[in-house]
Amino acid sequence: MDKYKIVKSLGEGSFGTVHKAVNLTTNELVAIKLLRDTTSWEEATQLMEVKALRKLNSHSNVIKIFELIRRSERIYIVQELCNRSLLSEMDARAKQNKPFGENEIKLIIG
Repeated sequence: MDKYKIVKSLGEGSFGTVHKAVNLTTNELVAIKLLRDTTSWEEATQLMEVKALRKLNSHSNVIKIFELIRRSERIYIVQELCNRSLLSEMDARAKQNKPFGENEIKLIIG
C-alpha cells in the first residue's frame, strides 16, 4: 500500500469501503477497495467479485483489477477508477424516465 496515496473516500460497497487513490509511481488514479469480513488471503481470492474481475479483466466494459494486496490482516483490491457505474446510470435514467436505447444496450454488453 506504500505506492498509493488515498485521495478521498468514495463510499461503502457490498464488500467494503472504496477509496480514490493515486499511484505514487505513475500518478494514475485508481480505486482501492478495503474488504471487510475477509479472514484469509484464500477467502479473498475466492470471492465472486475477484474471480469475475480476474476472468473478465480484458473486457472493455469491465473495470480492470490491477492487484490484490494483503497488509496487516487486511485485503485491498486495487482497480480501475470509474467515474460512474451502470447502476448509477440506470438510476439517473429511471428518474428521467429515459430508458437505454437498443444501440446503447449493445455497447454496454458488447
